[in-house]
Amino acid sequence: MDLPFLLGEERIPCDIKVRAMAYILGRPRYIITNEVVHASVLKFIMKPHSFLVMALTPYPRTLVIRPKLKPPFIFYGKSLDARYENPSILFSNDGIHWTEKTQNPIFPPSKDAVRGGGPHNYDPNLIWNPREEKAYLFFNNWGNGFKNVRLMASKDFINWLDMGQTNIEVVNADEIRASPTVTYNEDEKKYYMLLVHADLNGLEKPFIELFRSDNGLYWVKSGEIEISIDIGGSRLYPWHITLRNIGDEYWLLASMNRGEKPAQLPLYLFFFKSQDLVNWKAHDKPILIPSSKGFDDTAIYHGDLIVEECDLYLYYSGLSRSYSYKIGLVKGKLLKTSCRELRSSNCISEADYEEFRKARIS
Repeated sequence: MDLPFLLGEERIPCDIKVRAMAYILGRPRYIITNEVVHASVLKFIMKPHSFLVMALTPYPRTLVIRPKLKPPFIFYGKSLDARYENPSILFSNDGIHWTEKTQNPIFPPSKDAVRGGGPHNYDPNLIWNPREEKAYLFFNNWGNGFKNVRLMASKDFINWLDMGQTNIEVVNADEIRASPTVTYNEDEKKYYMLLVHADLNGLEKPFIELFRSDNGLYWVKSGEIEISIDIGGSRLYPWHITLRNIGDEYWLLASMNRGEKPAQLPLYLFFFKSQDLVNWKAHDKPILIPSSKGFDDTAIYHGDLIVEECDLYLYYSGLSRSYSYKIGLVKGKLLKTSCRELRSSNCISEADYEEFRKARIS
């Protein structure tokens, strides 16, 4: 399958600083960090100014001192600290410089989290429901006795209402569900969710599960989807995914690896499209691979996109050789000649509100 867009070569690191919090020895500790991962983005086309909203999770490296069995017997340095990985919200006018306007994180961290492996609150996915005129934020809530996809809602992105946990369990022994991504079908008045189902031991290759819901809280499984790509004799499987509507199609971004262990390197970003969420066509080459140097020279961990008329904006999580996570932006253009009316489901205009208000009245 040919790509419906062409990406530029410039990779722009986003300017992000976020207030992160974790419980350290039972007490809350706050830091400011620019090390973040798993961005999910909405754009609002308003008068007089458009703006963007991003959900992400901080994932900083913090100082650690660890004993070793061999000389020099003590490791002193920085390592990834999952205790800070909790949903946070940022705002931007230009898509590059991002600021905080609300109290982050918007959901409290787990009190029983440990540095390396959680539990934590991760993989946020932000969507807009035009009929309810509010944002829904889905994320994996693991900790404090919970292990389900959770839902929060907001009309202004400042004040968030915790809607509670869904019936989708994300941790079960050595099997996990990662990267929930949701779309709302306006005609059917239903939500659809895709998740990656992975075996932590690598005994079973990752696959995608499809769920549907009437309210975003109670979900019914609709099927399982096998997605894989052969690159140079190696078969790659999905790890982190994002689903968006563009016109009458569904577009899927998937960071993929060999599937032996979920987060094993290398990780490349691939593109798929579908008209029914079940049958997917793949572009057989990655659309984004690690750079030769920079903030993304080790892995492309996750991606999201915005389509506005003929322009495409690809936000992605890049991992560096120092194991630091950052968010980057690549701009592109749609190749269709009839792209002037196209917008992705996460690109919202004031006209959308008026259309649904008139529909309610009539």
